[in-house]
Amino acid sequence: MILTTQESAYQWPLDMNERYIVWEPLPGIAFPCAGISLRYHHKTDLQVLMHLSHVVNGPGQDLLLTFRGVMGFRWNPEDLGSVFYPASSPLPKIADSRWNDWTFPLLENSDSKWLATYQGYPGTDGRKHYYLVAMNDLVDVLALPNVVATWQRPMVHSEP
Repeated sequence: MILTTQESAYQWPLDMNERYIVWEPLPGIAFPCAGISLRYHHKTDLQVLMHLSHVVNGPGQDLLLTFRGVMGFRWNPEDLGSVFYPASSPLPKIADSRWNDWTFPLLENSDSKWLATYQGYPGTDGRKHYYLVAMNDLVDVLALPNVVATWQRPMVHSEP
């Protein structure tokens, strides 16, 4: 079951005083992300495709993340994200000098107020709050920490 913000006691905007740390499920993540695609299936699985290959001079591959035990996720377009994620506290940046003005695309909120609203409910133990950042999308995921991460060749879409 997916729980939305409306079902919890926690309301927008998010508190940027929460602690966001770099999350590296695989080595070699040194680029910003252009966009994010989501695919929700089964009852608690969420696949997230991080479109790193769409960045000019970026890598030639994308990152596929499979989250298990998802109990909540939310998406916002990046342009509206500044309303919900005010820049009162800087988010971690990419270390590579070519991209060091960009936020690292995979973060973990280690002090999540949203996640805390579910503490004590059956089946909510052991979850983490992941924050995924792209040039066009912002995604929050509450899930178990056994995320499967794999590099993937970019999908080529043909015009009809």
